[in-house]
Amino acid sequence: MRSLLWLLVAALIGCGPGQEAEDAGRAVIETAQSAIAAGAPADAIAPLLRRLDAAPDDALARATLSHAFLLVEDVERSLVHGKLAVGVDPGLATAAWNLACAHARLGDRDAAIAWLQRAVMSGGYGADDVRDDADLSALLEDHRVAVFLAAGVLSRAEEDVVVQLDSGRVRVGEPLTLSIAVMQLNRAPLSVSAAQLSLGRDRGLQHFVIQSRRETFSRGEAGGREYVQRTVHFELMPQVPGAFPLGPFRVDGSDGVHWTSPVGVVVDGEPADDALIGASRFFAFPSEADPSTIEGVGGDRLPLWEPGSEDGGQPALPSATRFRVANLEGEIALPPRPEGAMRSTMLRRSTEGVSWVVDYPSR
Repeated sequence: MRSLLWLLVAALIGCGPGQEAEDAGRAVIETAQSAIAAGAPADAIAPLLRRLDAAPDDALARATLSHAFLLVEDVERSLVHGKLAVGVDPGLATAAWNLACAHARLGDRDAAIAWLQRAVMSGGYGADDVRDDADLSALLEDHRVAVFLAAGVLSRAEEDVVVQLDSGRVRVGEPLTLSIAVMQLNRAPLSVSAAQLSLGRDRGLQHFVIQSRRETFSRGEAGGREYVQRTVHFELMPQVPGAFPLGPFRVDGSDGVHWTSPVGVVVDGEPADDALIGASRFFAFPSEADPSTIEGVGGDRLPLWEPGSEDGGQPALPSATRFRVANLEGEIALPPRPEGAMRSTMLRRSTEGVSWVVDYPSR
């Protein structure tokens, strides 16, 4: 009987004033978004202002209001509400996008590109969104945006470092991807070793195991600038629960030393039964471990493997495979990873050198 009473209380709480207010707020935002989509942004402003009088920390309502003000040509008020929205929710991509559009209208390309980078890093926007937004059309002339459209990483400066997690919350034993990209513009000669990544002042990565590292190196020309791009994706396996900052990491580039901003992740669950190999040996680019391993198992005498061809069974670890790829577009068929192996992959176009896969024992 007591269980039934608690269920009844819970149901009443769920339908209480707090839930009603939340539902009402969501309805206001949806109605405002419909008005904006229908070409009547002015109709969205008054209801959103009333909503924010009642709930000033409603980041989505404030971002929607920022969008409405932008569409009625009130750029200054759009900037104010956009920045307040980001202050409440720093990861709100729509607010960053609105701020990029507002700064682009004002002709401030540097500020527009900085906000656009935040919106793109959220994963909610891509190259087609940039091309299709009339407010951002002036940015298409900027070499940084031209390089982004060609290479996929938006740089705010001649040299920039971008860090991203694919999730802010995982469980012990659930993989997490940490991506670090370095973009350098107008660098000659463009070198594979144009930047070096190290652990810097990081204190959080010790609680994770690197299951794999996948690095790409590419260079080209866009917007009248040569560029070189290095991106490395670390697949991390959390070992213990807790809240951890990953970084700041150190990048030594041609413009000097850069420090990444820390990115936070929350890990739920119970500690892993046993810890695997640590991270530091494999956290770098260019890789500190791969070249010596390749040399030890065959070096330049190692035959070039054809991607997608039959593999040679389960090799003894560590093992290395060298191959060439015509381009980095799409997925590249690699040999299956042996059981119990940690994998490190370097991918680059054949015009830039040989690519490789190295498998190490994970213990």
